[in-house]
Amino acid sequence: MSTTVDFIQTASFTGSQTHRHHSLSASAAQVAGTAVMALLNWLDRARERRQLLALGDRALQDFGASRADAAREGDKPFWRA
Repeated sequence: MSTTVDFIQTASFTGSQTHRHHSLSASAAQVAGTAVMALLNWLDRARERRQLLALGDRALQDFGASRADAAREGDKPFWRA
């Protein structure tokens, strides 16, 4: 929640202080964006591995994979590429 004091402190930034404040905000946004992208990648990877494990032997053979290949890939934790 923003207060009058916060507004006054923010308004009193000048020169390099304003730049530093915006740089920190931009850095925080970049870190948050990177974290969101990592989370989305992990979710995709987990979904794809579940789908791989659900494929039948014939479907796996269609692209040259065996049940053992699917199990090896599908059993990896979501954070491991």
